[in-house]
Amino acid sequence: MRFNTYKQLVIGLFFIVFSQNILANKQDSNQSLQVAQQLLAEEKFDQSFKLFEALAKNNHSLANMTLGLFYKLGWGKVEKNNSQACHWFYQAALSEIPQAQKEFADCINFNYLAAPLESQLTDVESLPSYWYKKAFENGLHDAGCDIGRLYLDSKWQNQDIKKVIEWCTPAAERSAVAAQITLGDAYVLSSPLQNVARAEYWYQQAVQRNSGQAAFKLANLYYSMVITQQDDTDLMEKAVLMMETSSSLKYAPSYEKTAAIYWRKLATVDAENASSVLAKSYLWAKTAYQVNPSQENLDFLMLITNEMPESWQPKLDEQVNNFLD
Repeated sequence: MRFNTYKQLVIGLFFIVFSQNILANKQDSNQSLQVAQQLLAEEKFDQSFKLFEALAKNNHSLANMTLGLFYKLGWGKVEKNNSQACHWFYQAALSEIPQAQKEFADCINFNYLAAPLESQLTDVESLPSYWYKKAFENGLHDAGCDIGRLYLDSKWQNQDIKKVIEWCTPAAERSAVAAQITLGDAYVLSSPLQNVARAEYWYQQAVQRNSGQAAFKLANLYYSMVITQQDDTDLMEKAVLMMETSSSLKYAPSYEKTAAIYWRKLATVDAENASSVLAKSYLWAKTAYQVNPSQENLDFLMLITNEMPESWQPKLDEQVNNFLD
């Protein structure tokens, strides 16, 4: 999530906590919380952090949650620190804040816990599924798909595609993009020949919500179908469209692949269209190099540059910079 998304989350939690009257020293805490919220909304991170930290000393659930976000995302002068974030998410999770329960489940799932905190947990509390389920039961529907993902590819559960589909479908139907992508993955794995249409459907739903990752996965699905169906022109066009869509949505893994598509296409187009194809190849190769300045990306960029009129480069570079800003 971006900052604005998390800011909306914290503000939403404020109204829940406020309405439940669970603040310690109610009047003073209310005033401090309102000031902290306002400072956070204005992105005055350092000042808001001090107020949330003071509230957390009284085990204020929203303050605990917000401090977790500070350490997770590195707002202001606070350095990113996963173990510290997990400490605060745990405190908030104990107060039944669903998002904190999901965040703490992620801490366990991705092995972010510091040893002292890990040693405090009971056997059941040390399982990510325990906290994902609590978050789900407390109204966070997306957490259901987090349970499902444990059955997709994790050390916590044996692979069970039916359970992935069972847990992720409700969240996907509520337009949760991550769940839609996971369902696409699940249908690809379940039986590509029988369920490719379902995989395509869910990836498309996520693409419609501007997911570059879903467009990338859908492009690769189309490419795999081209291989099995032997040069299906319609599928190839869909694959190219989805790969460029993924790049346009700023999904970095697709930049180099989009550049390569247009570089290969250059050998098959007529002279009238060659200039635009070469320019597109350069644009995406330069974007790939800007994002990931590896030697491989540089070599590919120079290969394209050597085939391109030198006079094109300033204008194309400006387009790349504007795109990445």
